[in-house]
Amino acid sequence: MSRRSSMAGGPKFVTVDTEAIAAAINKTRGGMSLREFAKQGGVLNFATLSRMENEGMPDLMTYIHVCDLTGHKFEDFIIRWKAVRA
Repeated sequence: MSRRSSMAGGPKFVTVDTEAIAAAINKTRGGMSLREFAKQGGVLNFATLSRMENEGMPDLMTYIHVCDLTGHKFEDFIIRWKAVRA
């Protein structure tokens, strides 16, 4: 597929559903404190998880780790939309 045909209709943008990620973190950790949950996950620290629970936008590696930690697939939280041309 050529670059031109893949961009037909304008550029497409992707983001993640930060509200759904926050809910998944909260549900997965259950009654565990955020600090305990961060230690259990091993990769993410408390501050990062706190930001995520407050619907902060993750970087790519954090997003991947959160998906793994919560048992979700990479595409579970993806939102796609098409930019409106000016």
